[in-house]
Amino acid sequence: MRDLSFLLDVKILFLTIKKVLVSDGISAEGQATMEYFKGK
Repeated sequence: MRDLSFLLDVKILFLTIKKVLVSDGISAEGQATMEYFKGK
C-alpha cells in the first residue's frame, strides 16, 4: 500500500504542475470570477 500512496502523490504533483503551466480553468484576462466586494 505504501508504494500505491507514493505513486498517487507523484500523480497529484504532476497534475498540479500541469495545471499551473497550462493555466487550465483560470478566467480570461479582464474577466471577474465573482462580483467586486462593495462592503458589508
